[in-house]
Amino acid sequence: MKVLLANPPWVTGDRVGFRSNVRWPFTISKSEFERGKGASYHFPIYQAYTLAILEREGFDVAAIDCSVNLMGIGDFVGVVERLAPDLVVLEISTPSFNTDMATATAFKQRVHVPLAVIGTHVTVFHREIIEKHPSIDFVARGEYEYTVLELARTLQTHGDLAEVLGLTFRRNGDVVVNPDRPYVEDLDALPFPARDRYEWWKYHEPTYYALPWITMISSRGCPYRCTFCAWPQTMYGHKYRVRSAKNVVDEMEYCIKKYRPGEIFFDDDTFTIGKPRVMEICREIVQRKRGVIWSCMGRTDTVDREMLAAMFNAGCRKIKFGVETGSPRIMTEIKKGLDLSKVVGAFDAARSVGMEVHGTFMIGLPGETRDAVKETVELARSIRMDSVQFSIATPFPGTEFYRQCVQNGWLVTDRWEDYDGNFGSVVSYPRLSKVEIEELLCFANQEYESRRKRDPIFVRFEKEARRSGVRGALRRAAESVMLRISRKIDNILHSVEDRRSVTLGWGWYPYDNDEGGRPIGSHSTVRLLVDAPDRTLHIIARAPRGTESAQLQVFDGTALLGTVSLEKSWQEFTVPLVGPQSTELSLRTRPTVARRKAGYIRHYGAIVKSIEVR
Repeated sequence: MKVLLANPPWVTGDRVGFRSNVRWPFTISKSEFERGKGASYHFPIYQAYTLAILEREGFDVAAIDCSVNLMGIGDFVGVVERLAPDLVVLEISTPSFNTDMATATAFKQRVHVPLAVIGTHVTVFHREIIEKHPSIDFVARGEYEYTVLELARTLQTHGDLAEVLGLTFRRNGDVVVNPDRPYVEDLDALPFPARDRYEWWKYHEPTYYALPWITMISSRGCPYRCTFCAWPQTMYGHKYRVRSAKNVVDEMEYCIKKYRPGEIFFDDDTFTIGKPRVMEICREIVQRKRGVIWSCMGRTDTVDREMLAAMFNAGCRKIKFGVETGSPRIMTEIKKGLDLSKVVGAFDAARSVGMEVHGTFMIGLPGETRDAVKETVELARSIRMDSVQFSIATPFPGTEFYRQCVQNGWLVTDRWEDYDGNFGSVVSYPRLSKVEIEELLCFANQEYESRRKRDPIFVRFEKEARRSGVRGALRRAAESVMLRISRKIDNILHSVEDRRSVTLGWGWYPYDNDEGGRPIGSHSTVRLLVDAPDRTLHIIARAPRGTESAQLQVFDGTALLGTVSLEKSWQEFTVPLVGPQSTELSLRTRPTVARRKAGYIRHYGAIVKSIEVR
């Protein structure tokens, strides 16, 4: 019997999506994909485990990952026809769901074999999917490797499907939900993933240390209760299970001999849980004298300098810390439980032993406000790290975050394809709207990049040379210099402020050549130095292109200083100021135009040409 596992097509318009082994499935533009030389961001390691288990039990297996080569639905179905499997298993995600169902329908019209689906989304909605989608025959819920194995074995022997734990299926028009399958307890008993079934060298994340990149997992389950994290709540639970140090390093050694990786990445939710276990893995690596570079994910409250030093000595050169928020109130709300006063120290400790450090933060968590987002950005700016990621918080089905959104009416869409954190927000809160969340993602990145603590230029050059060679590093350095020069020229030619008395604060988009000015969204701040009494603020502004009118208001705190109605042509208006004093004003407008530029959704409410104090 032949079993095919597939990461099915996810190409929509000018975008390509990534779902397999991705905690938050997302899309990127095809041009960005091509700049990355067609690299898929995540290796489908759980599918590879499933293939290895099936192979060990004597099944013929095959794999297709459509994200690697932009394969469309028609081409995918054609390849499946040629491979002629007896069972096909597709991985499904929330934002790709409609595309996946179209794939399943096209598949069943031409290939008449059983079709099973796996993944977080189908685990949550398993009954509904079997009821409403006749092209789907089976749902393998949760941790699916052994469910797929038993399904294949039962189909091969014409056994009783009701005995396959973790399976939902259709029988005589009725939906049958078998009992849940217990989680895999003995991780050492699993075979190593069947990486050879994939073009394994094409997988790496954007923040890789060295190529080629190999993904490994040393544990499953997460004992923490973050409300937003989908996998522990839908796939492999909160019970923490680990592989032995010997088994982990055996696989590392196997990969080193067979694939010669530049870097091994441990994709555990938190590799650094349990100091004795981590130290044992490090000792095992050192004893075997395997000079391998590796990286992992950790929590700032599960590391100390001794552990980090041992990890570095064993080859760990990069660690990712998920911080998510800089607000103590939001940290409590999302149940992550980090002590924010110790976050900077953990980053510093990792860098002090020689590691590179990546930090992740989220915008749009439940209960968040503009001030809470500013706390997050201020914390990120205070940390010396090598790379950072700000993301829009997305409530995936099956999470406590999603249930909160449903119960409180925070969701603003019923389209699954909108659940792409790389594209926009699907929530709107009483004190932070969808538009503001999307604005603040852009502003957080701008503010961080403009004011973050940077390494010396020679250190940055050395890191880039290690990743892309000396020529690549020189090219990137030249591009960086040219970008800085162009920004300086833009600021000189298109400055909207008199630098002697006016400084732009939060909430300003980059100068837009199409608009001929600097766009603003919901709130933009202006810091003023009023050096004499009876001064006046002069602003030249207009409505964004594509709109007939707009309204711009000027506030000093909560006090409204002035309102002007804007039209399509430039208008000058004045606001009296009381001084002498330094002050910070906010310009507020209701965004009327949404444009996607440089990877962000920008919401324009007004275009400002100049600001001046006279």
